[in-house]
Amino acid sequence: MIIEDKDFRNYALRLVDDGYIPIFGEFKDTLQEVVIECIWKAKALGKDPVTLLINSNGGFNLAFSAIKAVMIESGLTFHGLVLGKAFSNGFNILQQCSVRKAVRDAAFMFHWGSQSLNNAELDALIAGEKWVVETIIEREMLTLVQVSERTGVPVKDLKKYAARERYFTAKQAKEIGFLDEIIPDLPKGVSDALSKKDS
Repeated sequence: MIIEDKDFRNYALRLVDDGYIPIFGEFKDTLQEVVIECIWKAKALGKDPVTLLINSNGGFNLAFSAIKAVMIESGLTFHGLVLGKAFSNGFNILQQCSVRKAVRDAAFMFHWGSQSLNNAELDALIAGEKWVVETIIEREMLTLVQVSERTGVPVKDLKKYAARERYFTAKQAKEIGFLDEIIPDLPKGVSDALSKKDS
């Protein structure tokens, strides 16, 4: 396993017992593995719906895509609760949830993000091939259309928000359609689950 932080993995697996999965920190291989393991544990325990607790700046698109695929494959219903920030792929994962909630001081951002290229892609660009750029654009446009369909926000508006990397308050996010509900305080069940120590 790639998982480096065993404490986080154990903490996350304990949260599943209460129906929660943490989406904390950067979307990368380690988070991907923990979240996928948590989804399958939730399925085995019959937890449905499951609430994703989100506090993330985003991260790698491939990690987001892998988590999203397992969410769909599991057949579970997912609710999203933003505890702090839902930026980039943190925002995108929220939009995969059937119910989208946030605490009142949460922040949101939809943007294009950054791209990294491997050796073969760089070689193709140097050789003048266009498939690398076309693939990146196609992938970003697919996400854009999916977010537009989920939120009702026109594609042209999302393009503006992405280009400017605009931040939104919870109130603004709800008014626009990025969010279903703002909650004044963290529900006691969430608070209790987050504060559980090793048993």
